[in-house]
Amino acid sequence: YMKHLKKLLAISVLVMGLTLGGTAFAAQKYTWESYQIQFALPDDMEVETNDSSEFVAKSSKAYFNIQPWADASETAENIAKDSLKNLDYKNIEVVVSQEMDIQEFKGYLIYGIGESDGDKLEFALIGMIDPDSANNYAVHMTIWSGDSSGSADLEQIYNSISRMK
Repeated sequence: YMKHLKKLLAISVLVMGLTLGGTAFAAQKYTWESYQIQFALPDDMEVETNDSSEFVAKSSKAYFNIQPWADASETAENIAKDSLKNLDYKNIEVVVSQEMDIQEFKGYLIYGIGESDGDKLEFALIGMIDPDSANNYAVHMTIWSGDSSGSADLEQIYNSISRMK
């Protein structure tokens, strides 16, 4: 019972952090020039790809990816659910599935747990709709379990996503 209560509390904190914001972390601001989207990444994350097909950053404890979604008529929920179908993790359990907004974007969050190469992980998938353009996006983050600062850092990344001004 306590295990499930702790997990529910952790999920509530994550969802609240994703929707309301939180404390700042040591970060660098990045711009995905192809789509004029800005966000902040923790200092320990390294950018691997930044082109028109995707933006990918990784650290030893976390993974962040955002890519354009080809169908401008798609819903945020369907984008997130399609992303879930493409995950290459084992023992996936969806814990939260709900609408949420990020700055100017309409979104849908799927948060869950799973395993990869025997390591436990937490993941969040977000379908993002840009109401002011035909561009939509699929966002994916993975946090390897046991690192609470990784979870807090990624909450801050999502809260920092916005269009360039």
